[in-house]
Amino acid sequence: MVIHNNRLHVALECKSQVVPSFGNNANNRSDEAIGNAECPLTAFRERRLGDTVTHPFFGYVFVLEDRPKVHEPVPIQEPHFPVDPAFLFQPETLIRQRRAGVSYAKRYEMLIERLLLESKYDAGCLTLAKKGPPPTVAFPNAALSAQNFLARLHGFVVGAVASGL
Repeated sequence: MVIHNNRLHVALECKSQVVPSFGNNANNRSDEAIGNAECPLTAFRERRLGDTVTHPFFGYVFVLEDRPKVHEPVPIQEPHFPVDPAFLFQPETLIRQRRAGVSYAKRYEMLIERLLLESKYDAGCLTLAKKGPPPTVAFPNAALSAQNFLARLHGFVVGAVASGL
């Protein structure tokens, strides 16, 4: 967090996921991302983040361990209602028993995209990291890259400084 003159200016949420249990942890991380976005947005709306009407910068950074398992289709269970087609690995497949969901990597990408589309965060970054050797990082979506995230943060900071915040 960046706090200046008793006002919140920047808050970054940083999360990660490593093996072994992607299924439960992916759901938990999604719940956390949504809930942790709502709290500061509500606090801002209720003017609990200082005497300002200037929206702070809220950023979300997620690092996912890059292993083959995070790129595999995830089984879909539809005991009551059909799943959102966006989460289907093969949306053209109509037979429910054969349907598979998109990978965990794709699910995290979709989560961050939706958080941005819903204006829960101002910028998001999805990083896939391999332990190595050598360690590597990749950004499967240019809009969610570290470069894009930092450019948006930089733009916010430059604007805030220029306006005297």
